[in-house]
Amino acid sequence: MAGLPLHLYMDREIAQVLENKCGIHRLLELFQVEDLACVSEKTDIPLEHWKLVQRTIFEQFGCSWKSARELETCQSSPVVSSSPLVASWFVFGHRILEHIKSRVIVEVAGRSNCGKSELAYRLALLAVFHMPVYLFTSSRKAACARLATLHRLFGQESPTSLYDNFYIEETTDFYKLCDSLHRLETCLVGNGRSAEPKALVIIDGLHIAHMLTLECTYQQRMSWIELFSLQLKRIAIHSGCSVVVVNSLDRKGEPMFAPRWSYCPDVHVLLEEDNSSNYQDSEMKIYTTITSRWHPKETCSMTFPRPQAEINSEAF
Repeated sequence: MAGLPLHLYMDREIAQVLENKCGIHRLLELFQVEDLACVSEKTDIPLEHWKLVQRTIFEQFGCSWKSARELETCQSSPVVSSSPLVASWFVFGHRILEHIKSRVIVEVAGRSNCGKSELAYRLALLAVFHMPVYLFTSSRKAACARLATLHRLFGQESPTSLYDNFYIEETTDFYKLCDSLHRLETCLVGNGRSAEPKALVIIDGLHIAHMLTLECTYQQRMSWIELFSLQLKRIAIHSGCSVVVVNSLDRKGEPMFAPRWSYCPDVHVLLEEDNSSNYQDSEMKIYTTITSRWHPKETCSMTFPRPQAEINSEAF
């Protein structure tokens, strides 16, 4: 897998609409054009949509841009957010990083929109200072967008050469993920005597719950889970890597396939949202629990404003 430059992208929801019409490189070229009416005619996308995209870019970054490298050189001062979520993720990410500095498998589990992917990507940005990061995701473009956006959001000062230490591969189903992990395992030559990991492997976007869609029997599905667990153990032990897996929750509020899967991770990170009436309108409260084989259980809570888009949608 070759290193992939991190392309800055616009708002994720807007990006998903425009991706169906034109590729990432063409889209970034169009940002440099002032005549949005001409762009609207060429792409068959309403002019109002393009104006929203352009306004979002200039409001958040104050300039037009093509890649993370260019943004780093254009802006001398980092864009730092004062959001409590950002501050909490900054502190909490460093706690989990202490676990990752040993060769372990970390599970980050939670329901949708609870911040589990953001936490995993935050760990990637912290770990890339110490080791290469291999990211397996269902959308390479969305992964590049999230990494670059979080990098600027946290005000992280780093040389642009660090972007070459990210290796991103797109895996659209579980079979391709297992095949990609096998190829990665053959490429990495581990050192069994070293306790420090030589790389960080992150699996996001293709959750373990996707195994439910496999066209096979229950026994076969359980065999796939055991094979997946065995692959991760080999990558961690024999190849000398740390692994972070993003997982979802089942109806009981437990990580998916907990009975067959829970023995594999060494560290479990559980994100749970407080659904009480006090935190339904304008705020979210996330309880975070870290359970490790070697350390006492850690629990903390984070309260932060809900995204503005969600508040507006409820109002209307």
